[in-house]
Amino acid sequence: MLSREFLTERGYCCGHGCKMCPYIPKHTEGTTNMIKNKKRTSISRYGKQQQKDLDELLVITMEECAELIQAASKAIRCAEYYDNDRLTEEVGDVLTMIDLLHEYDLVSWEDLDKRKEVKLEKLKKWSNLL
Repeated sequence: MLSREFLTERGYCCGHGCKMCPYIPKHTEGTTNMIKNKKRTSISRYGKQQQKDLDELLVITMEECAELIQAASKAIRCAEYYDNDRLTEEVGDVLTMIDLLHEYDLVSWEDLDKRKEVKLEKLKKWSNLL
């Protein structure tokens, strides 16, 4: 795996799906835009168009999560747990938005994997799912 430092020093995205790709949007050949400091939280450091893009990304993510909540609620009400096309569609939409959150460098796969481990431990303790 190529390091983030190496990919940054190269100065452009190769488009080959590198896990540590520092460019925005990720995995787009020739892209040179990147966030040099992942810890940035002030939106004022972004250009106005990039701020609009990030706002749109987060709003659509919220909408897709709400649609998944609605589909899950309806699945419970109607006892449609299996072969539920609507539920599958909404889960797929949320996964797509998670991929985009990663591409725009708002979340990292490493951090998400750590959070999954934490959640699985909580589920083992507080639920019968595992």
